[in-house]
Amino acid sequence: MFRKLYLKWLAWRGKAIDIRSKKTYPAGVLSNLYSNEFRFGNIKWDRMESFLHSLKQEDTNKQQIWWNGQTLDRHSEEYQDLIRQAYQAMFEQNERFRAALMSTRGKTLFHSRGERNPYKTPLTAHEFCTILTELRDKYDNRTKIIDYKRHIYVYLDNLQMGFRQLPSDYTISVNGVVFEGINDIKEYWARQTDTSHPYIVERSKRFPCFDSSDYAYENRYFWNFLFCHSKKEAERKELIMAQLRQGDNFCLVNEDLPADMRPMLYYEDGRSSMKLAL
Repeated sequence: MFRKLYLKWLAWRGKAIDIRSKKTYPAGVLSNLYSNEFRFGNIKWDRMESFLHSLKQEDTNKQQIWWNGQTLDRHSEEYQDLIRQAYQAMFEQNERFRAALMSTRGKTLFHSRGERNPYKTPLTAHEFCTILTELRDKYDNRTKIIDYKRHIYVYLDNLQMGFRQLPSDYTISVNGVVFEGINDIKEYWARQTDTSHPYIVERSKRFPCFDSSDYAYENRYFWNFLFCHSKKEAERKELIMAQLRQGDNFCLVNEDLPADMRPMLYYEDGRSSMKLAL
């Protein structure tokens, strides 16, 4: 009760926002009922509420959620990742929602009408506000402003099959993790931990060496980077990656690349472009 009164007091002072569909901007736009269109899981959703309602419970007692041919535990980290990815997709694709969320900088977000019991809803008020706050603060704390016209969004469970030739400094977002060009990807790969998400598998080969000078000083490589959900998945796919057909200059990104070995990125040191397989 005290927390409710405190939040209302903060809202009255202009330091908090109660997210409700009938509230004025930006609260109403942030509501899951507002018509913020986005694409996720190869489906175009008219609003977030439609996506949340699609998460049917196979068994209410067991709290199992059905999504995209898979059963997820409502209380698992995998389920929370799915919800975060959906909000990330809406944030990146819908300028109106993005602008509304970023206009709440420095304010506490709460949802007074939201359900608190996770056994009765696919998303509690606390989960909802936590995701929005994390999403807002993550982008607000970045040191560079993203040029959304030079930004490609990649979701590991929602790939649009094809190939893209991109400048080597092009911004790529993979499940919400933003890489500002090939150097960011290399740095992330070198520093990733067992729990990193996404987890990157790398296969590389040094440029050809023809004499002792080359062997001593050649430090350029042909790179192939495969993006995975987890280290466990990466370990399995690393074995498959070793058997893939190699094109010119150790390139694994070609027409023969299987769908489950994407997204994969190829780059040659010193080049101004890179090739992405989706």
